[in-house]
Amino acid sequence: MTKLECDNKNKLKAKFVSSFLVCGKYSFRTIEEPRFRCMMSIASLNFKNISRQTTTRNVLMYYAKERDYVKELLTKAYGLICLTSDNWNSEHANDEYICITAHWVDKD
Repeated sequence: MTKLECDNKNKLKAKFVSSFLVCGKYSFRTIEEPRFRCMMSIASLNFKNISRQTTTRNVLMYYAKERDYVKELLTKAYGLICLTSDNWNSEHANDEYICITAHWVDKD
């Protein structure tokens, strides 16, 4: 395996670790737990440990990329954009959510 392939695999692994933490609402400290590191080393023998500071930077970078992608989609929208919103509370946890959906007609 070339160094480039290895770097790409490590970046992909870091992205999925970040996604795991965010989507599961886990603390970034989770990745510094010995059991998590053991699990990752078993799952991938050449997995490099990632610090929570690096993961924080990664999450912010992925967020910025997704935000920019959505902005680009909206600026390319043909005509009007219709927005709808909804908000709700979780019954079992103390979580509050808001969802905004955009609808538009594209040129196709």
